[in-house]
Amino acid sequence: SWLLLSAATGRAEDIDLFKGGGAQDPSPPNVLIFLDNTSNWSANNQAWSKTSVDAKCNALAATEKATCLNYSSQIFLGAPNLTQGQVQLRALKLVLNELVCTTGAGALRVNVGLSLMGQQSTLSNGHGVGIINFAIRPLTGTATTVGSSCKAIIDQLDTIDAKIQNPEYKAPSSANYGAALYEIFKYFGGHSNPALAGNPDPNGGSPVGATGYGPIRYSKPNVLDDAAAFKDAAKTTYQSPITPASACGGNYVVLVGNTYPNFEPSNGDPTVFKGIGY
Repeated sequence: SWLLLSAATGRAEDIDLFKGGGAQDPSPPNVLIFLDNTSNWSANNQAWSKTSVDAKCNALAATEKATCLNYSSQIFLGAPNLTQGQVQLRALKLVLNELVCTTGAGALRVNVGLSLMGQQSTLSNGHGVGIINFAIRPLTGTATTVGSSCKAIIDQLDTIDAKIQNPEYKAPSSANYGAALYEIFKYFGGHSNPALAGNPDPNGGSPVGATGYGPIRYSKPNVLDDAAAFKDAAKTTYQSPITPASACGGNYVVLVGNTYPNFEPSNGDPTVFKGIGY
């Protein structure tokens, strides 16, 4: 529900993420959206109903209610139920179209990419790792501008939505979040601090390599990799989105999560660790 309502009710808070990306700032932030595509995001028992979402909209004040119901209609598109993964993908599209991929004067400048979880790694198939599915890049144009990066990321979200039941897009329920986040760390350069002033060497220490510091990937190449995230055709070495020219911009990983059945606390509080998607 956070994603569904953010553009309607949380604009002032949400744009804090993009501070440093104003019209006069040459270094917009890098934001990697980490989609938690573990198996329950597309399970039938995790379905969201339009009726239940509309009921929450109807409980809002009049102005917010109208906006919320409009967003609900745009997300469900006449369907009575969607998996929560589909709701999250479509809500993310709304957020991007409202705040970034717009011709309005208030459009935010931000570099955005997408990360998923996969089942190929250096350890064994079935061991979940991270995938850079859409390399971080400046979002320009709109969802309908041919050749624009905004259209490219919206099209990619539509592809994931359409293939949400495809095994390639579903990570195991016992996914290793640490491995996925480690892959993201490698993508950002594999440094404890970004290499600045044109220094390409990892400054985090040693060892350097697939299981150490630096941009050498940890996982096996995956069909869902974005080639633009790598320096080489073999997709073994990441091209970090952090460059000397953009080093002043912030770097963020936003986890759009689902419930974590293997990690929730036993203190009886059902609201803890429910993920950003709730």
